[in-house]
Amino acid sequence: MDKIAELADPDDVLDAQDLVVLKLDRPWSGPHAVPAGCVLDSSSQRITTNQKSFVANKDNLTKQRFSAALFAGCSAFATYAALSNAAVEVLKKAETLVLVHNRDLIMDLVQRFPGLRLLVLMHDLRLQTEAKHRLEVCGKRSSRLRQVVGTAPALGMDHLFLCPVTLISLLANCDMLCEIQAPMEEVISLSNPLLSGHPGGLPPFKTGQELILGSHAELPNGPRFVIEHVGAEHITTARPLYVNLKRLTVSTASWETLARITDFEHIRRLSITFSAEVPPCPFGGHVVRLLKKFDLDELSLCHVDQVQLSIVARFCKDLRSLAFSCCNVSNETFSNAFPKLERLLAGRHISSSTLRSLLTSCPNLIWLELTSDDTCAAFLDRRASRPALRNVRRLVLKTAWTVEDLGTDADALRSLLKSLPALRHVVTDSYGLRLFFENYAPYVRLSWTGCVVCTTEFPKVSEVQELAWSAILSGKV
Repeated sequence: MDKIAELADPDDVLDAQDLVVLKLDRPWSGPHAVPAGCVLDSSSQRITTNQKSFVANKDNLTKQRFSAALFAGCSAFATYAALSNAAVEVLKKAETLVLVHNRDLIMDLVQRFPGLRLLVLMHDLRLQTEAKHRLEVCGKRSSRLRQVVGTAPALGMDHLFLCPVTLISLLANCDMLCEIQAPMEEVISLSNPLLSGHPGGLPPFKTGQELILGSHAELPNGPRFVIEHVGAEHITTARPLYVNLKRLTVSTASWETLARITDFEHIRRLSITFSAEVPPCPFGGHVVRLLKKFDLDELSLCHVDQVQLSIVARFCKDLRSLAFSCCNVSNETFSNAFPKLERLLAGRHISSSTLRSLLTSCPNLIWLELTSDDTCAAFLDRRASRPALRNVRRLVLKTAWTVEDLGTDADALRSLLKSLPALRHVVTDSYGLRLFFENYAPYVRLSWTGCVVCTTEFPKVSEVQELAWSAILSGKV
């Protein structure tokens, strides 16, 4: 997100269409004026334009050196030859490329832009699947790519979805690659038949700081569920490969898997999703041992039973982000338990009194996200006392309930607004809440909980994706 913020507002680009942003290596200079159709910002280091002007001004733009670029709501390079040719010429020296609502295959992007160090696919619209024969046409490992990161909300994923052939193809072409924000169990598993004939061996993961093992998804208006879970053997295999690991995401159905996580040394951000197909993972035992072992900045738990937030506070004094969904949270009261917490995501199965006590103990909260109807109702209940959340800038209420169903009214919502003086962004599907904020807080940005572009454009990319989208909506994934 930091790299995106250097180029544009991350919220703005999600709604953007036909937007191209170029970051200059140094302020615009030389005898040539900024081309028509291009807007230079006040720092003289960032140019904003559209696809047509970008293509038309290719010759002038190639005279400058750009370190990064962002394309949002643009055509696929594979289907717009003029755009592709211009991008290849203008971005020869660029090290960062951000594509919002990307429509290209990753391997095509790697071959088109060999000088990239970082590729960001924010809200990837393309199913990243490859035919096995693509392995036979890999290049000479000339790419300088080190990181591939992104999300795929159309598939309900907060990471990228890459098929095994795509993963192995990346490794075959990018010998400097150390971080891929996608499930990696297929790569680190020595039993994977695709790896047996891979001449380059595994890349230098020892410098990588992020690892995702297993995958989960969150369907529209549905709970998170595990698609692929991993076992203790995956942790055992990953440990010697990722000696500097700081961010670990695991989807599993095994307590033993959690026990092996303590083999790592430097984890700062930990996400655990336990499979809903087995009884919830007990908080005591392995989870508590993980909290004791690591000095965590971020913690996310899903399908964990009897979560004791007081214990989380005791062992995670520097916690800045806390998320718990589909967890049974024990009833407790708190006093300044999370002084550094900036982001909180709370799902179902937390009592109203515990939620309010928790919110009172987070004086520096910036982002509050409530992901169930009942939790939203508990927060908005006009009969309950309201904690002051003076620093909250973003409020996410994942509900479509009416104002009446949520147990609130206009007076209570006006009181809520007074307790949120820093509020600038509300995300909800409740028409009643949206109408209130639209009328009483016009300075607040309103968004839906799901990405409108992903919802409308993902099934249009191909017939295969149209079928996949139908399966997603029917819950048959």
